[in-house]
Amino acid sequence: MGEEQGVWCDHPQLYHYTNQRGLLGILETQDLYASSYRFLNDAQEIYYFHDLASDVLLPVFKEHSKRFLQMAPQAKTSVELLGGTDQVARNDLNAFLSNLFKVSFSSVEGRPENVHPFVLSFCGHKDEYERRNGQLSQWRGYGAGGGYALEFATRHLSDLIGECVRQYSISVGHFCPVLYGDGMDVRQELASELQLLKTAAGDFYSSGASSSIERAYQSFVKSCTVLKHQGFREESEVRVVIAPMLKNSDFSKLDDNPRFKKIYSRQGYSGPMSYIKLLEETDKPLPINKIIVGPGARQEKNYDAVRFAVGEREINVVKSETPYIG
Repeated sequence: MGEEQGVWCDHPQLYHYTNQRGLLGILETQDLYASSYRFLNDAQEIYYFHDLASDVLLPVFKEHSKRFLQMAPQAKTSVELLGGTDQVARNDLNAFLSNLFKVSFSSVEGRPENVHPFVLSFCGHKDEYERRNGQLSQWRGYGAGGGYALEFATRHLSDLIGECVRQYSISVGHFCPVLYGDGMDVRQELASELQLLKTAAGDFYSSGASSSIERAYQSFVKSCTVLKHQGFREESEVRVVIAPMLKNSDFSKLDDNPRFKKIYSRQGYSGPMSYIKLLEETDKPLPINKIIVGPGARQEKNYDAVRFAVGEREINVVKSETPYIG
């Protein structure tokens, strides 16, 4: 997985919030599940990158549009009928991005999409109080029934996930903090990905759409899956994103010996949802440091139940001191 500087440098511990069913499932299976991106809490999240990409790439397309007219002055009348060089540039840009989204995230003519990301989310709390007691906004989401936060040792967890997913053909994979909004700090974080997209945009004119998309898809998919609306900033999310190669996709035909990760289905809140098991290839225990039992009317009972569920495992169980009843 892509971990340029190692997510554990900034986040030695990560926190995963879940309900009682999820907690017991994690303890029993010693596995973590990554859900299809289509079931994220922001249904349009994967497309949030579109406007940022448009803003960054438009000057590239304008330059190529003007250069084309200089090389083919006989096309001036046609260009003017289309609205001028700036409008032609916008049309080409929209076609470029539309092709990227379509080829990456849409099924075409009955074939599966080339990239289908599966996501597992954590919170990367930097505040000492939240590391000890959890985040109030997360506890509110679970109400009076109470939720749970599992604290993981990030480096150990990353090693385990990497060990397992490397056994398969993975189109895209990374473990990194989510970026919020579209400001200069975000653009600096995505500088290398945006530069590759600019290069691909130049290739769009010289090599054609399919060639440019092949060069850009990894940078494009990473950008789409790490960017989120600034309204979610409080979560301080760190996520694992795994996009296994899908059977019968165009990418699978390029691999002489593709190794497909099994995709499962289960009942979600609003219907069936797809997921992958990140650690089914190993019997090593999850690196859980502690479990925070969230505040609520049942906190004492929940605390006792978790202590029994943990058994003899060396996992510290604590009660959140946040005074929230729900």
